[in-house]
Amino acid sequence: WVASIGFDISLFQVLMPLVSGGVVEVVERSGLQEGARLREWISRVDTVDMVPALYREAVGHWAGCGEGVRRVFIGGDRIGEGLLEELRGVFPSAELTVTYGPTEGTIFCTERRYGRRQAGEELRGSVVGQPLGGVSVYIVDGSGGLCPVGVPGELWIGGAGVSRGYLNDAERTAEKYIDNPYGEGRVYRTGDRCRWLGDGQIEFMGRMDEQVKVRGYRIEPGEIARTLEGHVEVSRAEVMVQGAGVLAGYYVRRHRVQVWPSISEYLGYNEIAYFAMHQDRQRAESYKAAIGRLVKGGVVVDVGTGPEAILAQHCVASGARKVYAIEVLPEVARQARERISRLGLSDRIEVICGDVREVELPEAADYCVCALVGNMGSSDGCIPIMNHARRLLKDSRCMIPHRSR
Repeated sequence: WVASIGFDISLFQVLMPLVSGGVVEVVERSGLQEGARLREWISRVDTVDMVPALYREAVGHWAGCGEGVRRVFIGGDRIGEGLLEELRGVFPSAELTVTYGPTEGTIFCTERRYGRRQAGEELRGSVVGQPLGGVSVYIVDGSGGLCPVGVPGELWIGGAGVSRGYLNDAERTAEKYIDNPYGEGRVYRTGDRCRWLGDGQIEFMGRMDEQVKVRGYRIEPGEIARTLEGHVEVSRAEVMVQGAGVLAGYYVRRHRVQVWPSISEYLGYNEIAYFAMHQDRQRAESYKAAIGRLVKGGVVVDVGTGPEAILAQHCVASGARKVYAIEVLPEVARQARERISRLGLSDRIEVICGDVREVELPEAADYCVCALVGNMGSSDGCIPIMNHARRLLKDSRCMIPHRSR
């Protein structure tokens, strides 16, 4: 017994031996990577059932110890080229059975049996055989019409084994389970691309959609990609299977933009927003980094300095020779002066109460810093004010921040 209890095939692996008078050998997954334990285990059984990926991991350890195995079942995923031949070499006396059947059809729906080695026999993992008793199989085109021999189409499964539907998912159930147009009951639309061969066998050719299987699990790469794209820093993502069941994701990183709240399109001061943005670590570090690189030894004009004159303080701490801190609201300007006085920075920071569109400075500034972005985030409010501030600069391009998106 190898499969997880969450897979329907576990019912086959447990019940088939028991109802046949046999014994179930329980194998720990970790044991599949240990050669000695694999050889010991295979020497004690006469029937083996695993998915292709596990066979691929284990088959190299079984050389010379599989003569006692009589039945080998393989299915649940695409069977790679050459794997059946490898299994035939390891289990020379066994009957190989390729099985096919989605969970919705209850374990197995079709099978292809290969007896002991026969001269000229071709082992094809893509051929999944013929329907089992009580199972009806249809291969249909896009309009639901039956496909002739050799023409690929979607495989539909009918019969007693078709399940009722998906628990608590009526929409998906209605999409995948439909009335049987060619017989009684309902059919399950597998989404598998298959075709009839001339000898009545069915060949599995892949999926009609992007669904893949990784170690037996159904994977929808598109769903994973959409989940990745939901991340704030991902603009586009693609997911695919690479190599032996490796799921790989690729993404394009979104240009990271800081978004600060806009309280008003025009003049506005909001104390809660002001102090909230003051405590925004990312925002503060961005300002400090820019100021630290640029203002040392220079003259700075701080537009909309606020009651704490925060940016003005950053400029002084970074070595600015002089800061002119402009504030249009008289009460806020008064608070800023008191704050600067308490800090003993009145000789370095001069608080000016006035409108930047009318204020004149005793000297031209090297840089302009601005905390208006946040209280006033629109083009109608912020941009005209900042454009007027440019006249106070030696070089009108020297703005911090340089631009706001």
